[in-house]
Amino acid sequence: MSIMKKTSKKHKSFLPFQKARQIIRKLKIPCIAKWWVYASSQRPSYIPAAPHRIYKKEWRGWSDFLGSGNKIGGIKKYNVNENYFKKWSNDMAYILGLWWTDGNIHGSRFHISQNKKDKVILEKILKEIKSNHLINFDKRSNLARIDIYSKTIVKDIQKIGGCEKKSKIAKMPNVPKKYLASFINGLWDGDGSIWFGKDKNAYLSNFTSGSKIFIYEFHSLLKRNISDLRGKIRIRKTHKGFKIQGVPFKNNTITYQLYFGTNDTKRISKFILLGKNKLKLQRKYVQFKNAGESRIISHEENIEH
Repeated sequence: MSIMKKTSKKHKSFLPFQKARQIIRKLKIPCIAKWWVYASSQRPSYIPAAPHRIYKKEWRGWSDFLGSGNKIGGIKKYNVNENYFKKWSNDMAYILGLWWTDGNIHGSRFHISQNKKDKVILEKILKEIKSNHLINFDKRSNLARIDIYSKTIVKDIQKIGGCEKKSKIAKMPNVPKKYLASFINGLWDGDGSIWFGKDKNAYLSNFTSGSKIFIYEFHSLLKRNISDLRGKIRIRKTHKGFKIQGVPFKNNTITYQLYFGTNDTKRISKFILLGKNKLKLQRKYVQFKNAGESRIISHEENIEH
């Protein structure tokens, strides 16, 4: 019988459990965190990225599948404040906003990705949530990622409104007004941009999302909380290699981009700077600060970037 024997009609391309486990054990992957790094960058197509879901009948735990033993193969090797997302704070709101744009949940795994050059924010987040989880680096991209294994954290994120595969279906969560500026700061550090428009001699900004409902809810939220804000939503077709939240989009996939001219960027910057979150991307914070201190011009356009 061929080793490519199907495990089910739906997953006929995967190896049977015993064969897949035999191959993986030989790799001596020490823990689940390292498994996800391997699964995202080196895993062959005939082995599933989520074997605990594909091989439900045969599954005996990660330490069994990896052959690593209970001491280093299980989730409990790493610590984290399981209750962190149960209570609102400015830094919790910031992390939630960053997760809403650059993160995901999968099973009992909570993760946030950033460009490698911004890995310092991941280090600060790990410190804030009292975790000794590792930062993983994807060899095939410029991404650094933290993976937190906690059913409690995942359930708390879901209670707030988070979900799996949210890039195209995300909705705006109900954030207490006291923490809204910090949440928006996190969103902007994720999928927002602010830059100096040399031709207009002033700052401009935009925000991109794959979710139609989210972009319109976000625009409405900003206008309710920031006086005289305008902005304009443009519908785009993605180009090859385009990514949101670290997820690659196929060519010509629809995305939604919210653009702001000089005066609106100043208004947004001043609002974001009201947040009392200590966590932030320093390079964007400097731009927000400079934009907030810029003058209101007599005429502006929503400039396409």
